[in-house]
Amino acid sequence: MAACRRKGPTCERPSRGAHGDPAAAPLAAVARRSAPPRDEANPIARTVEEGSARILQRVSADVLADMAAVARAGQGRETVDADLGAIGPRSAMIIPLRVRGRVVGVLTLLAKPSKPYRRGDLALAEELAERASLALENARLYAEARRATRVRDEMLAIVSHDLRNPLHTIELSAGLLEAITPQEAETVRKQLEIVKRSVQRADRLIDDLLDVARLEAGTFSLECGPVASIEVAREALELHRGQAEEEGERLIAALPERLPDVWADRDRLLQVFSNLLGNAIKFTPAGGRIELGAEAGDQDVRFWVRDTGPGIAPDELPHVFDPFWQAKRRRGGAGLGLAIARGIVDAHGGRIHVESEPGVGTTVWFTIPTAEAARRASAGSTSERAA
Repeated sequence: MAACRRKGPTCERPSRGAHGDPAAAPLAAVARRSAPPRDEANPIARTVEEGSARILQRVSADVLADMAAVARAGQGRETVDADLGAIGPRSAMIIPLRVRGRVVGVLTLLAKPSKPYRRGDLALAEELAERASLALENARLYAEARRATRVRDEMLAIVSHDLRNPLHTIELSAGLLEAITPQEAETVRKQLEIVKRSVQRADRLIDDLLDVARLEAGTFSLECGPVASIEVAREALELHRGQAEEEGERLIAALPERLPDVWADRDRLLQVFSNLLGNAIKFTPAGGRIELGAEAGDQDVRFWVRDTGPGIAPDELPHVFDPFWQAKRRRGGAGLGLAIARGIVDAHGGRIHVESEPGVGTTVWFTIPTAEAARRASAGSTSERAA
């Protein structure tokens, strides 16, 4: 079998070759090194031009001689003639390979002299060619996607590095100016504080972009261990209490006295809470209520953040975890918070879900496996490997 790629009105050398008999592998290698004649009378060239499958009841000795000449020139082997002689004249089917309606090559099947091809074999060969064409196109698209991902990752790494350097310079300069500014110069100190907060927001945006790139590339990593559920939830509340008070909102804890430890990356778990609480604070109007709660399950701990904001329309709910997506009439941020939260929860082996009613509010809940469940799962895997 050989697939020939198109080049102008003719074909290049075959890109693949195989034989049904493993002992005849050298013969397939000869065919793989050979190229068909480029004249218009050649059946392979005609198949490429016309785009129609054909059966050759007998492969001429001239075609084999041309193949031998090409192989000798490329390899300088004395055994080429003998190898091709062993192939012998036989029948063949030549089927065009089409991608998006364009002939990009041909599939050539050679039969043993004792079992020549018949017209009824052509339908099966065309089905095989169609699948081969799909495989070629999928391989090309996959290669392009890999290249695009690599370029994107390299660009993000460069951009993040080049952006962070001036940001850190601005932050250091603002801190120095703040240190030497008299306390009574309140207007100047407020402006410097705005500069510092803007730098911090830009730095967080860079981190978010890198996290999204790692999640999509499958290179996102965690450093998991036992984490006290109650402690990390309370820490998240305290970190956001000042922001909620500035917005005139009530931040409430709905936490039981005890919860089992979870198996998690503590910093990443705090990041999930930060993204969910930050969204709730951002979109809940003054006087609203934001609740962080938790409850223990059989194998995990279920956390939730509930707000009394405007809610999300039903037709928008399926998109809330899409990167860079923002609901209508909502602006602020890059739309990465929920996408990153989902990626982190998924990486922990948990689940995340959004429930919302317009005019009432939104609840985002997620689960994280308990440390005990993770230990049992790890012990089970070890036992299976030992068995």
